[in-house]
Amino acid sequence: MGEKYELHRVEAATLRALRFGATSYKPVERMLRLGLELQPLPGEQEQPEHCTPEHANVRGPGYNH
Repeated sequence: MGEKYELHRVEAATLRALRFGATSYKPVERMLRLGLELQPLPGEQEQPEHCTPEHANVRGPGYNH
């Protein structure tokens, strides 16, 4: 698989497969073929990188100096 797909994709697919208890080649290869290894898992929200975390000590856009 390492020759056909990029290493970070193979690692992501392997970790995802292990999370679901899959220990064979086929589920990992299928994820890579369909491009599913980088999709968020069901029930998980993908947090945008530019998003500020919600916290009481974080000032929002309405903060006046």
